[in-house]
Amino acid sequence: MEKGNITVMTDFYLTELSDHPEVQIALFVVILLIYLTTLAGNGAILMAIGTDAHLQTPMYFFLSNLSLLDILCPTVIVPKMLQVFLSKVKRISFVGCLLQLLFLIDVVGTEIFLLAVMAYDRYVAICSPLHYANIMNKQRCVQLMAVIWLLGLINSMVHTSLTFRLSFCGSKKLNQYYCDLHPVRALSCTSTYLPEVVLLLVAGIIGGGAFLITLISYIYIISTILSMHST
Repeated sequence: MEKGNITVMTDFYLTELSDHPEVQIALFVVILLIYLTTLAGNGAILMAIGTDAHLQTPMYFFLSNLSLLDILCPTVIVPKMLQVFLSKVKRISFVGCLLQLLFLIDVVGTEIFLLAVMAYDRYVAICSPLHYANIMNKQRCVQLMAVIWLLGLINSMVHTSLTFRLSFCGSKKLNQYYCDLHPVRALSCTSTYLPEVVLLLVAGIIGGGAFLITLISYIYIISTILSMHST
């Protein structure tokens, strides 16, 4: 494609959930209430864990991180979505879209890693209770969380950098109400083969690995519980 046909994108336009003002207002109220409820619920969990000395255990440490991620995930998307509801211009800047995508993938990837670690934590607690305190000590839990957050960030940086190195042309309108990988890549006028292959490989490794860890952990947990009941 000739260089003259390639556009330097400075912003994108988001797709509305509805063209009807009445529906938009209703959606605004519903989404805002759900968002505030999510913040309040997870905020209460964080406060309870942080202020109760009896909850300073590995399980609640991981649960507090999960609550934090459950706050961050909608916070990446919802404020901009609510702004779009109230604005006539459904626009997000190029940098804003990049950052939204970066943080969204980071939070989602980190949560996948965390759920696998939480399953392993329960496996150790139930299947090796005598060694639990040594295996899941405070230092190791902090190290695990640091690795989880780092892996989530690296995963996000890989996908985001591959996406925004593409050349964009033609339409600026994303077929989505927030910045996501596939809608952004759909606007590219250059090949997305490499980013898509990397996405499939990484998703398979991360998703498959986390699933196997969780599955194996709970198989051992169920097996241990059943053997306890049988004896």
